Amino acid sequence: MLEVGILHEGDPVELIEGELILMPPMSAPHAGVVYRLNALFTSRLAGNALVGSQLPVRLGDASEPEPDLLILRPRGDYYGNSHPTPADVLLLVEVSRTSYDFDLHVKAPLYARHGVPEFWLVNLGARQVERFTDPVEGMYTSVASYGGEEAIPCGAFPDLALTAADLLGETA
Repeated sequence: MLEVGILHEGDPVELIEGELILMPPMSAPHAGVVYRLNALFTSRLAGNALVGSQLPVRLGDASEPEPDLLILRPRGDYYGNSHPTPADVLLLVEVSRTSYDFDLHVKAPLYARHGVPEFWLVNLGARQVERFTDPVEGMYTSVASYGGEEAIPCGAFPDLALTAADLLGETA
């Protein structure tokens, strides 16, 4: 599609279940939280994980979403030889403002079906973070919501101390 001019490099599309999905433009509040997440995770996990923002993760042959944040196992080639797969993912984060229903009803089950161990959905509208863990048969069997100063546990990094307020940029 790039070669024939249907798509252009940098067009905001994701491959989801064999379909190209046009992603809406990112609002300033959404972008601000993505920048904040990138800074927080990069500083707190330095040397223990790779942090990527809006980069592809390969979920089988038919899906290659670009989540807002990927926390990956370190790899010597920095994933330059192949995109990460669920086996490489320690935590995946989506920030939602207008895409909440899509992220909840399409992306969360997609991540669970492919065995992404932990998925956080930062819900800007509700000012909370939803944590999805324990994928079984295409569904996350554990879901919890966090707001304000509630600490959000992270399976891959038990000592990581982040709250919903940290992620959302709220001060007490």
